[in-house]
Amino acid sequence: MYIDEGKPLPGQFETTLKNIADVAVDSYTTVPAVYALLLDALEKHDALRQRFFSKLEWCSYGGSDMPQSTYDRFQKLAIAETGHRIPMINALGSTESAAVITLVHWQTNSMGSVGLPLPGTELKLVPVGDKFEMRVRGPQIMTGYINNEAKTQEVFDDQGYFCTGDAVKWVDDDNPEKGLRFAGRVSEDFKLLNGTWVHTGALRSLLLSALTPLVADIVITGQDKDYLGILAWPNPEGIKAVVPGEGDLVSLLKSDALTQKVKQALLQHNTAHSGASMRIRRFSWLTTPPDADAGEVSDKRSINQSAVLSLRKSNVEQLYQEPLCPGVIAIPKAASSDSES
Repeated sequence: MYIDEGKPLPGQFETTLKNIADVAVDSYTTVPAVYALLLDALEKHDALRQRFFSKLEWCSYGGSDMPQSTYDRFQKLAIAETGHRIPMINALGSTESAAVITLVHWQTNSMGSVGLPLPGTELKLVPVGDKFEMRVRGPQIMTGYINNEAKTQEVFDDQGYFCTGDAVKWVDDDNPEKGLRFAGRVSEDFKLLNGTWVHTGALRSLLLSALTPLVADIVITGQDKDYLGILAWPNPEGIKAVVPGEGDLVSLLKSDALTQKVKQALLQHNTAHSGASMRIRRFSWLTTPPDADAGEVSDKRSINQSAVLSLRKSNVEQLYQEPLCPGVIAIPKAASSDSES
């Protein structure tokens, strides 16, 4: 087993690429943010791509949902290099579950499902709006937090189920054997000013696909506001691949060409998803990476939306100022409306 000390952050992902070049693995597991950056490199470097796929039998991911566009890009490379798809396994677990809770143990080409519980694992699905909070009981669940009885009592309900805080839905309400799909963190959903619920998990996955390959990750804003916005970390390699011109990343982020790419991608999203709980009206770049020490990155290497919005309150406020602040991009409501373009 090889543990990669690289991270999907500027200046630290090069370590991951070096490790992949050094060791041809037969299996690979990481978070979706790493796959997105890895694909940028594999699409450009033939030798690295050949090395990565030379012995690869299967991959897996966890920590957050994988956008369908990321999976499709991965399989396109896999087929070109090996002649067949590489199984991509997804599971859902937590630090407190030691191992996984649910697992997709069948072949699928559709992302989003977290599968079904492992043998011996019991799930309790507690309704929260139009989805469920997932609670779990089984041999892999911790007995408690060390020297913190109060916190232990807080996360177990009166039947002994561990409250994961993860939200799920059935892939098919009439066919539970098709499994559950991840629906975000219960605590990260919020309401717009008009009372409309915004389900950040599903929306985030759609937006990451829409903005591929321009962004590395995003957070969604709009709690107690009239409309939704996005704060996004750029994907330098992806931007350079689709936006012509020379210069450093700061210059590219200010370019008209990139602004038009962002507006076009989000306009297409808004046309397909015109409801207030899905439609994006403002966009801005984040130029400093997420701070793991400050809690902006979880132990699963996924973005902690609540922490980011709290620590970057000034960035959120700038999204909603009138007239537009420098660097904030206004997105038309739909293809037929360009009043804010």
